[in-house]
Amino acid sequence: VIILTFVVMLVVVILSTLAGLRDSTLVYTREFDEWTLVFPKKDTRLPKALIAEIAAHPATERVIDSRNCFVRVKTLIGPMPFNLRAAKRDEMEYLMARAQARHRSGTLPRAGTSEVALHENIMKANGWSIGREFGIDVDEEDWMPGGFKVVGILEGPVPVGVCSFEFLNNPLQYAFSAKLWERVVVVAKPGRTAEINAFLRGLPEVKVYDK
Repeated sequence: VIILTFVVMLVVVILSTLAGLRDSTLVYTREFDEWTLVFPKKDTRLPKALIAEIAAHPATERVIDSRNCFVRVKTLIGPMPFNLRAAKRDEMEYLMARAQARHRSGTLPRAGTSEVALHENIMKANGWSIGREFGIDVDEEDWMPGGFKVVGILEGPVPVGVCSFEFLNNPLQYAFSAKLWERVVVVAKPGRTAEINAFLRGLPEVKVYDK
């Protein structure tokens, strides 16, 4: 009886832990309730005509040219990548408003710099504070090429992070960005997310991250 009770308790603990991990992982996909991420499947860039077609779709509210930047986040099962959204300042503020993200402390990244602003959840998970630097230039075991500095902390229901589009789009900084870093953020009109996602998934030239 004692052994059986122990086994049952162990199973409950394991299942609870797994459920907690699943729930905490799903938190980081909440951004896809607000927008969809599109990137090239084979070509180095999305054709301008295709971007124009996406922008012209009746379910599209806005299309934002972006780039890929990520930070390594500590979790119970090991480090995981968390993607930031590279954008110009007005687009950055637009995405933050969509995600109900508020600027809690510090500043937002300046155009053309390697500055980033991270959600407070990411900062807490890594034990970081404003001024923290990351990237391969800082730590050879990091995953993100270059060097970046946290200058701001965000708060809100959707974990997001933002950085400068101008910096990541600079070929002198990332000569390989055309192939590895291009992303397009597609924002649907109210109530039409499923419609635009179905359209995007039907495009043979792209891969889609949605929810």
